[in-house]
Amino acid sequence: MFRLRWSWELQRKRYRHAALTRIPVPKLEGSREGRVLETRIAPNYAWDIDLVISYEKPYWSTDTFWSKQKQIGPHSPRIGPLKNGAGMYLTATSIHRSLVTDPGPTEGLLPRPKNDQDAQALTAGGFGQGKHKDMYWFEERIVSKDFPQKYDFEVEDDSDR
Repeated sequence: MFRLRWSWELQRKRYRHAALTRIPVPKLEGSREGRVLETRIAPNYAWDIDLVISYEKPYWSTDTFWSKQKQIGPHSPRIGPLKNGAGMYLTATSIHRSLVTDPGPTEGLLPRPKNDQDAQALTAGGFGQGKHKDMYWFEERIVSKDFPQKYDFEVEDDSDR
């Protein structure tokens, strides 16, 4: 199971310059599709897409925060299923979650920006903790520009071994 998370600060006006991508959006033609998150993420919330690969039958993740009554917008949060020739299903669930009750694995580890000019977007990955330890996370959030330099490490080159 994988979780893609976007935090609410990515939509704040003060960090918009850091959050905007400079990479051109690819053309989606033919059988390719895409979606844009047009809903505002509430303060101290995140938007998650949980991706699950399952055998024999499709599986969508659920949690106590989602119900039909709490659904944001008219559409179902379930995406898929896609089935391959090996009988595996790929499904996704789109969920608006509280950062207070369901923090990500990087919460408290990534430094917040000191001011607007110190902000940059960062996508971090890692395994969850507690009940989410079997889930791999990719989180996009706003951090301090000092972060990459502060925690810089050297990568060893194995090519000559």
